[in-house]
Amino acid sequence: MSDSTEASRVHDAVSLAAALRRTAVELLDGREVRSDRLALLLQYAASALVRQEKQARVAPPPAGAQRLEKVKERYSRAYERWEPEEDERLRELHGEGCSVKELSEILERQPSAIRSRLVRLSLERPV
Repeated sequence: MSDSTEASRVHDAVSLAAALRRTAVELLDGREVRSDRLALLLQYAASALVRQEKQARVAPPPAGAQRLEKVKERYSRAYERWEPEEDERLRELHGEGCSVKELSEILERQPSAIRSRLVRLSLERPV
C-alpha cells in the first residue's frame, strides 16, 4: 500500500470516528434519542476507530533500530557489555595468533569491537 493511500485511509478513519463520536454525543445528550443502545454502539464504534487510527499512526522503527537488528543477526553479542570471561578468552585467542576476523566470529562481535577491545586491553596499539 502506498504512503498516500495509507494516509488517505487514516484520514478517512479519523473523519468517520469524529462523525460517529459527534453523533453518539448528540444522542446521549438527549437530542434525537431513538435508542440508548444505538448511542452506546456508536460510541463503542467511535472508540474502536480512534484506537485503530492511533495504531496506524505508530511510526516504523527508526533506521538505527533496523541497523542494530541486522548487525545482531550476524554478531549476536554486538553492542553488549564485555564480560570478564570474554576479555580472558580474547587474550588467549589473540595470544594464539587468531586474526581479528576469526576473533570476531568466535566471540560473535563486530571486527571493529574486537580491534577496540584489543587496544583497550593493551594487546595492540591504536591504528
